[in-house]
Amino acid sequence: MKKSAEKYHSEVLDEVFAEITPEEQRKADYRMQLAAKIFDAMKSKNISKLELARKMGKQASVITKWLSGTHNFTADTLFEIGGILGIQLLNIVRDSGDNQYIAVKKIENDGSQNQP
Repeated sequence: MKKSAEKYHSEVLDEVFAEITPEEQRKADYRMQLAAKIFDAMKSKNISKLELARKMGKQASVITKWLSGTHNFTADTLFEIGGILGIQLLNIVRDSGDNQYIAVKKIENDGSQNQP
C-alpha cells in the first residue's frame, strides 16, 4: 500500500512566499522553463552534464546549477548552450513598427529546432 505524501506547512515559508511579487514569480518561472528546455535537449541528444560541461569548458557543478532553475543566464551563455544542443533558447525579433526596438520573445518548449 502506497503512503501518500503529507502536506508540509511552515509559517516562515508562508511569509517568504507572501513577499514574492508577481514579477519575481514570472522571472523564477521563466528560469525554470529555461532549465527544463536545456535538460530536455540534453536528454534527447543523450548528452550528460559532464559532457556538456566539457564542451563548454565548465565544471559539471556549473551545469548542475544551471539545471536547478535558479540561475540567471546571460544571453551569451544561452546562445552557446543553444549552439551545442542544437536548440534555440532566445528569439530576437524586431518590432514591426519603426524597427527601433528589439524585444526578446519567450520561447515555448515546443521542440522547435530553429537556429538564427
